[in-house]
Amino acid sequence: MKPSMTGYSPEQVATGSLEDGKEVVILYVKEFYDQLNHVRNSGQVGYFYSWSHLEDSNTFVLFIYWENKEEVAIVFPPNQHSIVEGMKMPKELIITSTPINMLVEDARLTGRDFFDLSGPVVHLRDVVYQEPTLTN
Repeated sequence: MKPSMTGYSPEQVATGSLEDGKEVVILYVKEFYDQLNHVRNSGQVGYFYSWSHLEDSNTFVLFIYWENKEEVAIVFPPNQHSIVEGMKMPKELIITSTPINMLVEDARLTGRDFFDLSGPVVHLRDVVYQEPTLTN
C-alpha cells in the first residue's frame, strides 16, 4: 500500500444476484464514507483496480483508484479469504458505508425485495480476482 493509504476490512459482507442475474458482492466498510461520498457526488465513473497478496500476513488487498484521484484499499485477512476466492469469476462489487443489516431491515420494513443504495455507495462492474504478478 502507498504510505498515505490505509486499508480497511469489510465489517459485513453479502452476496446475491442483481435483477439482470449477475452475481454481486456487497461490502460494508464504514471507514470509506468520505471517499464513497466524494466519488458518488463527483460523477466520476472511471476507475481501475489491482490486487496484492501480502505473504507475511497472508492478507489480500484490493486497491481501487478513481479518475478523481480518490482511492481505497480493502483488506481481506485470512478469515475473509473465501470472499476473494469467490471473486475468481467476475462479480459486480458494491461498496457501501451503510451497514448491510440496516439495508436488510430497511428493505423488510418497506416491503421491498431490494436494498436502497442511495447513500454513500459505489458499484464496480465485473471485478475479478487475478493473481498478482511481478514484472521485470
